[in-house]
Amino acid sequence: MEVVKVRVPFGERDGRMLAPTEVSRGLACQCRCPGCGASLIAKRLSKSGLHFFAHHNAPECPGGVESALHKMAKQIIQENARILTSQYNVSISVPYQGKLLTDVVAFSAKEEALYGVKLERRVDKWVPDIIASLASGKPIHIEILVTHKVKREKAKGLDNVLEIDLSAIDRSMPINKATLKNLVIYKAPRQWYRCSLYDRHGEVYKRIEQLKEKFDLENRLKAKYQVQISKLKSMQDAQIQEAYRESKQQDERFKTAERWLSERKNKIKLTEKTCLWGIPMFMILDIPIEDDWVFSVHRKVWQARLIFGFIYHADGTRRKSTISLGPAYNHVCKHYPLHEWLVDLRNIDEKELLKVTGCRVPCARSVVSRYLHYLTRNDINLLQSTGRRDVKDGLFRVLKNPLQ
Repeated sequence: MEVVKVRVPFGERDGRMLAPTEVSRGLACQCRCPGCGASLIAKRLSKSGLHFFAHHNAPECPGGVESALHKMAKQIIQENARILTSQYNVSISVPYQGKLLTDVVAFSAKEEALYGVKLERRVDKWVPDIIASLASGKPIHIEILVTHKVKREKAKGLDNVLEIDLSAIDRSMPINKATLKNLVIYKAPRQWYRCSLYDRHGEVYKRIEQLKEKFDLENRLKAKYQVQISKLKSMQDAQIQEAYRESKQQDERFKTAERWLSERKNKIKLTEKTCLWGIPMFMILDIPIEDDWVFSVHRKVWQARLIFGFIYHADGTRRKSTISLGPAYNHVCKHYPLHEWLVDLRNIDEKELLKVTGCRVPCARSVVSRYLHYLTRNDINLLQSTGRRDVKDGLFRVLKNPLQ
């Protein structure tokens, strides 16, 4: 197997970088090492087909690979006149009415066309690797990192500095122009330094105004709904919700419902026509439903009221052949209204509340809807969804023999 020490990947001729596949073999390539300037010989290994350059009558140049990568990368950008930029985060810190408002605006990487690409042109006292203009007319300065990062003073002195990092390229392996092109334009790590493109972007100023609006809104809402908002935030915590349910089990309405349910369970006869209690009690009552705390009683109480006070009679026979969501919801609210503080929050625009609290007011109607749909499950089968909706109300068929 032919083995070759990786040498200079690209040669220089008349100011242009060339791959060994683009030139004649041997000294006829007329290329020089971009590092030391020595003549190069273009070669090709017969078995592997590997193309490479070797120094002619000169020792291998220690900096030849780095110089070749650096110069070819700049040429690739000039030839293709486009580049994928890097993500950039703008940190906002604005004093406003005695408070420091902070946020971060994230700008995604995007492919940009480059105009008027020039190499090694002086800008004030600095000489960036590449200078160009974007479609917006704003300048961009591109630095190619092979062995040395851009100096801090240079990064601060130039505006819109993008560094392309090629330092991870394995010097022991050959690299062709196509692979390097993909790395330079798209794949290699890259980062912005000083960047007024985004620091002064309209989205930044827009976010600042949004922060101020949110702050003003929060102050207005807190002044009027401080207690309600505090309660809403606390009820988003699962442990607090569970503590709330446990406290409701000490409520007299819960104890009354428990006694009544015990009597119903004993009185209902398990005949074919009234087989409601062929289903275990725990499968239809005290069913966890998202936001089931919205009503002023334990969920077992309002669910029992819905089963025996609206869907079925106390003896387990059905009241109606068809029910709908609206009347079912109204039935629960009539006996167990929502918390007063929750009703107050309905007066707030949902978008405004979301800005301030990060959460929405739970929809009690949806809580009842989810419970009714739970009763349509195959293992419960008390109800059957008709698949029809009259305006806002889901329709359900009440089954005579739920288990059959």
